Amino acid sequence: MSAGVDTDTCNIYAVSFMVIDTLNANKEISMNRLKNKVAMVTGAALGIGRASAIRMAEEGAVVAVTDVDKEAGEAVAATINDNG
Repeated sequence: MSAGVDTDTCNIYAVSFMVIDTLNANKEISMNRLKNKVAMVTGAALGIGRASAIRMAEEGAVVAVTDVDKEAGEAVAATINDNG
């Protein structure tokens, strides 16, 4: 499920994910839901932030990975870049 607020000056998206095996069948269909969007993920080095950053990139977003843990943040950015 996703919710968003669109205005003339900004796009704010809150995205939540459910991991259900039956959704994998639709993965190819939904791979571009965030195409042409930019996502800034704070706390993206670990846990939910990491998973969110990777998933948003998989969905087509350009993702800004931010975290106080520089090395872990760079590792997430490398993972995203390596996966295309």
